[in-house]
Amino acid sequence: MLTAILAISVAAPTPAEAKPGGRPVHDRISTPITADPGTAPGRQVATLPLGDATRAQLRAQRTLKAKLKVSARVEVGSAATFKTKGSKATRGLRSIKLSFGDGAKTRGHKLTLTRKHSYAKPGIYLAKLVVKDQTGKKAVAKKNVQVVDRAAPPNGFGALPPDPAQDVAANPDAAPGAGAGSPASVDLRGSTVPVQNQGQVNSCVSWTTAYAMMGWYYRQKYGQSAAFAPMYVYSQTYKGLDAYGNPNGSYATDALNVLKTQGVDTASHYGAGWAMTWNVQPNASQRANAANYRISGSDTIFRYSGSLGGATVGTTATDIEALKQRLASNNPVAIAFRVRTDFAGYNTGWYNGSGALTGGLHEMLAVGYDATGLYIQNSWGTGHGVSGYVYMTWAAVQRDLYEAMFAHGLVTSGGGGGGDAVKPTITSFSKQFGVGYIANNAQAPMTFTWGGTDNVGVTKYVLYYRTGASDWYELAIADNATSATYNLAFNNSYEFAVAAYDAAGNLSNWALSGLFTPANYQESVASYTAGWTAYDSANYMNGRLYETGTANAYMQVQVTATNFGLVSTKGSGAGRAYVYLDGAYQFTIDAYDASTSYRHVVAWMNFGSSSTHTIRVVNEGTSGRPYFDIDSILLS
Repeated sequence: MLTAILAISVAAPTPAEAKPGGRPVHDRISTPITADPGTAPGRQVATLPLGDATRAQLRAQRTLKAKLKVSARVEVGSAATFKTKGSKATRGLRSIKLSFGDGAKTRGHKLTLTRKHSYAKPGIYLAKLVVKDQTGKKAVAKKNVQVVDRAAPPNGFGALPPDPAQDVAANPDAAPGAGAGSPASVDLRGSTVPVQNQGQVNSCVSWTTAYAMMGWYYRQKYGQSAAFAPMYVYSQTYKGLDAYGNPNGSYATDALNVLKTQGVDTASHYGAGWAMTWNVQPNASQRANAANYRISGSDTIFRYSGSLGGATVGTTATDIEALKQRLASNNPVAIAFRVRTDFAGYNTGWYNGSGALTGGLHEMLAVGYDATGLYIQNSWGTGHGVSGYVYMTWAAVQRDLYEAMFAHGLVTSGGGGGGDAVKPTITSFSKQFGVGYIANNAQAPMTFTWGGTDNVGVTKYVLYYRTGASDWYELAIADNATSATYNLAFNNSYEFAVAAYDAAGNLSNWALSGLFTPANYQESVASYTAGWTAYDSANYMNGRLYETGTANAYMQVQVTATNFGLVSTKGSGAGRAYVYLDGAYQFTIDAYDASTSYRHVVAWMNFGSSSTHTIRVVNEGTSGRPYFDIDSILLS
């Protein structure tokens, strides 16, 4: 009996808009994504993602600009300096207004202003400059001013308030589907190095990144502890001096950039000043040895600096989930938070942060979590906290933790790999509908598989995705992962990209999936021989499926697509079916399971590129379990 064939063509819809408030996880120079030869012929260069250099170029083209420079850190009663040099209004200036963040304001009619202002109380104050031109348009610049108490703290802080323009929100991991989410608990303390004391030097950022984080990666990779010199990084990254000639502090972005571009020297090679000598920069020998201990890169999970003086900093449940997922991927996380008056005396149990804000900002290393809160290694010695660790409740985290960053891992150590300039190659990158996973009316599982090679060896893969033409976002995967499955929404356009690092930090070209759109088609679009019956239930995709218990009864459909997937019911009465592609046998499906369950992806095919094919599924009529269902046809 001949069967009529119905053609299905998948047309890509208009790319979905970026999520409101969505920001890329990167905040550094953009990384070009290009396909390896033969991976995606004719594709244009994509950019992952929009980096600071590109943003600076776009800003330079504007004719109206507000620029504000302020003292990053001052004491209570001391004057902070505010300068507006660099502001522009090519169509004529109407007004310029500067708000200091404590209710005080000043105005002017010249683009270049210099003002001094002192604060009565400690805290983080958000200064705001508004420049308005003769057309009525305005430009705004915001800067944080850190005001600390005159009394010296028992230990230094050292995290400086970031520029609000650099704020980053964690990308919701629900798109693509979050699956089961993060584990209930993670503990990375098994690879931490001994807690040290930074003293009163405001060097917490360097102790967190150069000492604690680098030490963790070294011990985790090589099984032995190594002490690295935080002053190697701090001597190059601190920002100015206070009224007493002491350094104000530094930014995690700067510290991580030094660890990527230069590395960090070991404490034993650096010498006596490794822990406290901040005013002597590394010599040639120290720089040469530092090149053996580098990270391959870093990223921002989230950053909120615009509300550092508020009741909460703005961290959301989505940000906390992203932080958990990064820890679950075996990456300790450098975190920055607002210091309260009760933090110095904390020495037992869980810290909930009930004191008043001091104006201080502090960097530490998150190394795990459980249902109560976050496990954190501090740099205030073993006499503070619980043997040098801070156990911070989730309530305190959401209220005061405003920044989270992580490194991609250690490049090499001990002199190995320094001369390797050969970058890895991605040898394969494919996608298929995820067999063994469950679909529903809104989404279907898609499995991505990749592989790579290198003259020495691939040490890490990185996986990114975007919806439509929006920004790229990194997905948390294990360094050695070669596959991952995500629930993708129907009728949304996606693109995935994978690349590899080697031990020397060389990055491969990017392999691209190309833009694709998952789609769900009701089983009725196919043609059926005699012996099939339609059944309706909310358990089925689209509310209906077709079932047969007749041997050799078949379904046939013509599709135009790159990927094909078949959804069916599994159960004790379900048997086998044979799958043919363009008349040639391909494989056998077995839908048996001891218990009944619905909407299983039971088969997939990847055609390599969009093309037209005829697919036939023939029921075997298996003895004792003769039934087979056609619930839905998936295409992309």
